[in-house]
Order: sequence, then structure tokens, then C-alpha cells
Amino acid sequence: MSTARPSWRWLLPVIALVALGAVTIAFAIVQLNHDNTADSAPEPSPPTTPSQAPAADSPATGTDPSTSPSTSPSAGASPDGSAIPIASRVDPSWVASMATATGIPERALAAYAGATLAEQEKAPNCGLGWNTLAAIGQVESQHGSLHKATLAEDGSVKPRIIGPALDGGKFGRIRDTDHGKLDHDRTWDHAVGPMQFLPQSWKKWAADGDLDGTRDIDQIDDAALAAADYLCADNRNLADSGTWQRAIGTYNAGIEYAAQVATTANQYAAAASAASGTSATP
Repeated sequence: MSTARPSWRWLLPVIALVALGAVTIAFAIVQLNHDNTADSAPEPSPPTTPSQAPAADSPATGTDPSTSPSTSPSAGASPDGSAIPIASRVDPSWVASMATATGIPERALAAYAGATLAEQEKAPNCGLGWNTLAAIGQVESQHGSLHKATLAEDGSVKPRIIGPALDGGKFGRIRDTDHGKLDHDRTWDHAVGPMQFLPQSWKKWAADGDLDGTRDIDQIDDAALAAADYLCADNRNLADSGTWQRAIGTYNAGIEYAAQVATTANQYAAAASAASGTSATP
């Protein structure tokens, strides 16, 4: 994840995107009261961002108030007011339904949706959608399954997913920044974990999404929450097309990467919309 690291999974030329209409997917929180390319290259359209924040007449999302998620006044907290892990913020029945509709593993989807809810509390004007995080997770690591890795119920990914050396060859050039602590390479940096953070980026954005006291780049709750924080930094409003594109571009440079993320995110939104019975067109 870096402006200096071109995507290392793009093998096919980018094709024009067909923008989906705005769509809002309801997901309930557990009631706890609980680099420029040729001018001919298409601009990626930002995905729809099903989230709990926009107003009913929002031109960015066309939010229907009937599909707004139900939340309690203390959403994301336990009855005594203490914080809970992000994956526990999301209604398990919503996770099961949307996982079936989209093909996203339930454990991964709980992390993406929980990170989105957490981010809405910290940055309510960001407009981050769970489908954007899910699209990044798919493009970067196939939801923690790349290279035959397995995403466990506790959110850990094993064996570790470590990208290629950024040695100036095919994938850009970034010399070691962490003495090999995360990627076991003291010469070059590598992207690491289910959200493919570079060591230097993880140092700044590391998060503890599962509240186990450790900020683990290989744990999907931690990585998803860190990605949410990263995308919403600098008071970004991701409902704005240009801002969304710039945010994705800082995560991983290249118009093809942004287009792939947008395409995947819109596919997830459309599948979720169909499953929940809402319209995928304005």
C-alpha cells in the first residue's frame, strides 16, 4: 500500500466502467443498547457507499430512510459503555445474508462493516462504505486467502501474506524502513497482511480493531480499521468522486488499481442491494 507501489495484480487492460446508480444497503448494528496514464484511459467511478450517515435526499447516495441501519444510542459499546471489537458491532444475520449475496467470507465482511461503523463515529463526514473496504480486501489479498492463506475465526491470517520485494524492478523501489521487522527483509520493503500495508504506513496507521491490546498487521480487524482510518484522513469526504479517487490513489497508485477497486465495490453494492430488495438505480 503505497503511492510508490504499483498494483502487482493487474494483468488485463482496464475496461470502461458502467457506473451503477446510487444504492444504500442497510446493515444493522447488534443491539447492545447495547500516476497518470494515457488520456484514453477511463476515469474510475467511485462506488456507491452504503453507510448510515447520509440524509435521505443526499445526491451522493440517494439514501432511502427506510433502509437506514437501526442503531442504539450507544452503538458500538457494551451496556456499561466500554468499547467492543469492531466485528461484534455488526448484526450476524446481516453478515450472513450479505456474505451469501456477495461471496465475501463472513469473517472478513464483519471486519469491513465493523471498521466502517467505527469510522462513522470518528469521522462522520467521511462517507466510507463497507464495500470500498471489501473491494480493497479482495484486490489486495482475496480477503486474506491469497497464496493459500486462511482467515481464521479470530481474524488472523496464516500463513502470512507478504508481497514481493519493492526492489525497483517490476513493482517499484522502496528500501527497507523497519529493519525487516514486519516483512523479514532488511534490504527492501514488502506490503504485508490482508490489507497489504507497507511497513512505513503501518507504523503511522496501525490500529487495534479486535481490542486484544496488539496492533497486528496480519489480523483482519486491525488491518481493516487501519485502512478505514487511512482513507478517511485529512477530513476526506469519500462521497465526492474526485476525493474517493485520490484516496484510493494514495492507498495504491495507478488508475487501473482505482478502477479495479471501484468495479469490485460496485459489484458488491449491486449484489447486496439485490439481496436486500432495494433498487440499484436512482
